[in-house]
Formats: sequence, C-alpha cells, structure tokens
Amino acid sequence: MYAHDGMGGRCVRLEDIPFDAWFLTVVPLIEDTWIDRTFLELAEWGAMLASRGFRRLPARDPHNLARQRYFPADTDWSWAQEVEETILDEVRQEAHDHLDRFPGAICQLGGRPYVNFLEYQSWGDRKVFRNLVRGDVQESGVVAAGWNGIHIDRQHGVPRVLGGVTVGRLPSPSDHRRQGDVLVVNNYQSLARETTRRGHNFAPSESREGVGDG
Repeated sequence: MYAHDGMGGRCVRLEDIPFDAWFLTVVPLIEDTWIDRTFLELAEWGAMLASRGFRRLPARDPHNLARQRYFPADTDWSWAQEVEETILDEVRQEAHDHLDRFPGAICQLGGRPYVNFLEYQSWGDRKVFRNLVRGDVQESGVVAAGWNGIHIDRQHGVPRVLGGVTVGRLPSPSDHRRQGDVLVVNNYQSLARETTRRGHNFAPSESREGVGDG
C-alpha cells in the first residue's frame, strides 16, 4: 500500500479473513477512512466461525484464493472431517446480513460499497473482536515520491539492487478517491488506448498477454 503525494497509504490487518495469503488480510483504507465492505464481510465471517468454536487450518490448495479449511471443535483428528460447505455458506450469509445492519456511513467508490472504518470500530455489535486501533493492526505504507527520490538514480532512472532485489520506480496510483475515477479495462488493446489517452507511456514490449484484465 503506498501513496503518491505526501502521506503513506494506510491499511488494516484483518486476520479473521479466511485466506492464507497475507496480502488478502491487509486491507487498504481509502482516504484513511473507507474500507471495502467485501473484505470486512469476509473478516466478520471468519470471526463468526471462530466464535462458534470451529477450528481453521491452512487451505489444502496452494492457490492464493483458496479458502482455509474449517473443522468442528470436537473433531477426532485421527479421522478429521471438514465442516460442510452448506454450514459455511449459511454463516457467510449471516455475516452479510449482519453487516447490512451496520448503522454507520457507507459510500460507493469505483462502483463498490465501502464502510466508514472509524464508525465500524465503535460499533458495539461488530463481530471482529480484535482491538482494531493498535499499531500492529493499522500500518502506514510507503510514500512513492520519497521512495523514488531515495532509491532511484535521478539522473538516469536506472533501477538499483537492494539486498539482491532489483527495485524500480513506483508509479502514481490511481486517484481512487470520491472525486476520482477508476477504469477497468478488459483487454490489452483497451489498456493501450487508455494509457495513451491519459498521457502515460505504454510499452507493448514490456507487457504480457492479459495485462489489464479485470
């Protein structure tokens, strides 16, 4: 998570989200305030499963989007059987319905619903019971301008090697704010046209099939 101007991006670590990939549990706060409702719903789902005694284990599938596995609290580990998908789906629907009753502010960004995270923190009925104010939960990201000024050769723009890893310039992120817009492009040609329209350099030789999809 990074910002282009002045202040590093903020994010929240939601460890109740039932995925192994760490980057799916570190959720950005847009304008230091708004959190994607879908990620919050996933966290509420995981928290509700935990509160009912279900035990979670890493996903069997190594894919980043593979959900973690859940087992009943009284599982006989010599013959372990996962919780039925229908039960997990029912709890997911409960989490969805519960978040529908959130009394705080909600807004639309890029066509997606976002929840006011500060108001969610103070919601007495939230299911994510962790202290969401502590410093180990909320983190600051990198200011792109500072990174680019320190780690990139200003004269030639040549990437440097730090700790054996080649690092380069961080581009300016999309202006994902209420007054901004985010465009989803579905193919390589659309990406080329849009980047040209916005005045950015687009190098087809550096791209690969599927860039910009979704």
